[in-house]
Amino acid sequence: MKSVDTLDRVVDWLGPRDDFVIASHADPDGDSLGSSIALAMALEQVGKRSTVVIGQSMPRRYRWLPGASKVVSAERIPTDTRASILVECSEFARSGVRGLDTLESLNIDHHTKNGMYAEVNWIDPSAAATGMMIQELADALGAEVTSAMASLLYVTVLTDTGSFHHSNTDARAMAFASEMLGFGANASVIAEQVYGDYPAARIHLMGDALSSLKRVAAGRIAFMFLPFSAFERRGTRDTEAFVNHAQGIDGVKISLLFKEVDPGVFRISLRSDGSVDVAEVASHHGGGGHPRAAGCQIEGAFESVRDRLVDEIHSVLEDVDG
Repeated sequence: MKSVDTLDRVVDWLGPRDDFVIASHADPDGDSLGSSIALAMALEQVGKRSTVVIGQSMPRRYRWLPGASKVVSAERIPTDTRASILVECSEFARSGVRGLDTLESLNIDHHTKNGMYAEVNWIDPSAAATGMMIQELADALGAEVTSAMASLLYVTVLTDTGSFHHSNTDARAMAFASEMLGFGANASVIAEQVYGDYPAARIHLMGDALSSLKRVAAGRIAFMFLPFSAFERRGTRDTEAFVNHAQGIDGVKISLLFKEVDPGVFRISLRSDGSVDVAEVASHHGGGGHPRAAGCQIEGAFESVRDRLVDEIHSVLEDVDG
């Protein structure tokens, strides 16, 4: 097992390299996108080139992000370069971008479940968001946190703490958010952009998810299912935070959202009240995340995939209960 590398090792690795592809996990969120774009801005300040790439189109709610127009949507690395930087990504396969594993690589993540797959692996589970690590790296490189970068980095901590609701909302996270406001981020404007102005299609899709809600294991496990046809019918794939509605039900300890992103291919979002480490569950299926919030991807028939995960979680709950 590789050991975790230090920030100094990251700076040393970046030093002789001048051109990078920056990628993150599939279905990018506020932390992965904000961190990736802010990192590209920091690298540009110190004379290095980079291209941020995601494996699908830019999520609508994040198209306003500073620098978002420069993000490339591609299923394969779009540039001829020797080095990749993966941000908040547990393994190459989770990026949804082919070819990254053929390059020299740096892995930056704050999740406890990480495959340590790169040449250099900087992992800090104490950070509430990967964006907090990017700010440390920018400082170490001698880059200035601009107003645009501050907005991006504020988004990372806002979204990965669930608007400062999750258990990772600690004094360090709050101090970081305050610091980004001092650098020019506007909290009310960002909150409105991220959490307001939803298209009707997203609300209809949420209705589809909620209408599929079922509870099992004496009400302790709740799950929802969105088939591929729902995404085609509604014209959107924005499901961010849908799973939290099931988690908010009284008595629910674990909630799951099964999303059929392609026929027979399911991305599963998992949430926990802390009684089960869902990052551990997700890691069994090639995914990762936090003990209370994680995700993975599984192929197969829905009933088989559902029963596989629900039975696994139920077994863990039974062990916890004694």
